[in-house]
Amino acid sequence: MTFWRLFDKNIAKIAPVAFIVLTLVFSFLRIPFYDEAHAYIISQFDLSEIFYLTRIEGHPILWYLILKPFNNISFYPYSLALINWIFSSIMIFVFWKKAPFNNLIKFLLTFSYPFFQYFGVISRPYTLAVLVIFLIVSFYKDSLKKPILYSILLVLCANISVVSLFISGAFFLLFLYEIYKTKCLLKKQLISICLIFFIGFILFISQFLFVEAPKMQTDNAHLIFLKNLLSYTIAPFLGIQSKNINQILLQFVSAFSVFYFSYILFKKSKKAFFITYCSIIPMIIMFLFIYVGNFWHYYFILIAFLCGFWIDWDKFKNDKILNCLLIGLILLNMSSYSLTKNGKNETNQPIFYKKAYEIISKNPKYKNSKLFCFNYYSYLAPGLLVYLKKDNIFFFDNHNNNLLSFEFVKNLQNVDYKTIEPSEFIKYLDKNKDNYLFATSNKIADYNNFSFGDDKYKINLNLVEYHPELYLLIYKITYSEINKS
Repeated sequence: MTFWRLFDKNIAKIAPVAFIVLTLVFSFLRIPFYDEAHAYIISQFDLSEIFYLTRIEGHPILWYLILKPFNNISFYPYSLALINWIFSSIMIFVFWKKAPFNNLIKFLLTFSYPFFQYFGVISRPYTLAVLVIFLIVSFYKDSLKKPILYSILLVLCANISVVSLFISGAFFLLFLYEIYKTKCLLKKQLISICLIFFIGFILFISQFLFVEAPKMQTDNAHLIFLKNLLSYTIAPFLGIQSKNINQILLQFVSAFSVFYFSYILFKKSKKAFFITYCSIIPMIIMFLFIYVGNFWHYYFILIAFLCGFWIDWDKFKNDKILNCLLIGLILLNMSSYSLTKNGKNETNQPIFYKKAYEIISKNPKYKNSKLFCFNYYSYLAPGLLVYLKKDNIFFFDNHNNNLLSFEFVKNLQNVDYKTIEPSEFIKYLDKNKDNYLFATSNKIADYNNFSFGDDKYKINLNLVEYHPELYLLIYKITYSEINKS
């Protein structure tokens, strides 16, 4: 028996088990990064507050509800890791059980960066979203036989993440077309699925109809989008910083692959083409005009392509060029991208929290002082607060709460210590203790000792510690009253 036959015969038994075991180990060896910890803190709020925050945070309420029963600090961060690990294990099991691809493609996808190093270990709603998408694709051919279950999956998928909403919406439209075309559903079934979709629609709209967050877009959004598309999706292992002939060549080859995919999809399966591009086009519109996105959002473009091939794979499986290109693109997702700084591999970066926590917790002057953290989208407050609570150490926000308050999170995107009125800021300082401000920046020249004030007070920020490897700056806060005379 040749090596390939031996591999093909046993890999279906080995790969899922290896994925489940390895992701379990990696999940429990890492520390949650900002977004994970931030969601965990939000899950501790009242249900009405969580529901309100969805229009600011950009994620539907479902993920926060899943975290809510596990918000006992004693189990953090292991509760987060366990929840995501369960979802990722089921996700990969469904993929190996139901996906029509050959074992080589399944193996490569399983251990590609998106699935193995991101969805497998990062505790975000995206892993659950991919799991539900895989269930939707798996049940597609039986959607008219099990319309109630299929409708529930579509509504569930739409309420996990905005990017999964686009894929869910594409399958929803195709589902309506199949119902109209076949006219095989009973009146009772039609009423039931209409009710399910109506409830799902109201739930989603009620969370996002009146979005209060500022527009998360930049002036050069189109250039950022193009860079992200090339770097995260088409050729995801390429370094963003440098350009050389090999990178340009690989980008060209990758772009040609996507073009060829599109051509084959349209030529061989209008249904697969519709699912793929009805998912991708709304994503691109969002990336261009609403929110430019990060690398994990762009992975759903790859997932949209997989969905298109999945639902009609019998028409594609014998195309050797397509299979080679598909395997090639998956190989790019397994490359050194995931090991580089440009890859932004969050599983390799959370050492930041451990070191920052040690700096704060082991220094008596910080334990006995009042600590502030007003950074925009700070990695400090939401991430470290969960750990510091164990030592009864707190960061204070501009509402003077011992925890990150609902009001603080609501206004987080607008909070910056430079924009807080000095006269208001003075009220929060402890007159009997030292006061310190913790900030994150890699521009030490711009954030050395400086002052700001108004017509009543002058606040001085004196840099006492700088840890460049952490981008961590610690200031001692002093102030003086303006003598109007």
